[in-house]
Amino acid sequence: MLRTCLSGLRNCSWSCYLLSTLLIAPLTVTAKVISTPSNPLVVTGTGKSQQRVCYYNDKAYSIGAVLQVGEVYMLCKEANDFEKNGALRWAILEKTKQEE
Repeated sequence: MLRTCLSGLRNCSWSCYLLSTLLIAPLTVTAKVISTPSNPLVVTGTGKSQQRVCYYNDKAYSIGAVLQVGEVYMLCKEANDFEKNGALRWAILEKTKQEE
């Protein structure tokens, strides 16, 4: 019965197909086990890499800081508007018509 099922799957009934699948499937399935270390890694947010600051002349400025460089004013703000804890950047403040 199995030989006739394997020779022509087009004419094979559902039970022949199921039987041949059950016999072939265990030969092709292998599993690889990967173990992870048991000691968890604890990360604290006290390092300087965690701080959200803008740098100018080796000084750190927080969000909202305004700095005058020559005749240009710069504002420390979020690099991306959609991120609330992402990197900061300097943005040039444009003069308004009232200031001119």
